[in-house]
Amino acid sequence: MTEKYFLGFQEVPFGEFQDARAKAEEKGYTVAAEREENGYPEYELKNGDVIRGDKQGGFNRMEGGEPQERWSVGTVNQYSQGEAMGTGDVAFFMPAK
Repeated sequence: MTEKYFLGFQEVPFGEFQDARAKAEEKGYTVAAEREENGYPEYELKNGDVIRGDKQGGFNRMEGGEPQERWSVGTVNQYSQGEAMGTGDVAFFMPAK
């Protein structure tokens, strides 16, 4: 099994992923808690921001229960013999560019 690193939907080298993770950690954009809210995945970040998935691969920062600007996710995904295993971990979030 191998791991591949993604910023949003773009696969990136490990070093680039680690640089983005370090920046996210500095700003408190790493995941402190994970839950489901009305059927949507929701993540509370260490800085207190709440990020909610839109069930289509996208994410938004939430404020007052309403979606705000779009955010991107940094994930580590597992592959076996070149095929995605459908498993992975959300490592951090960042404002979308």
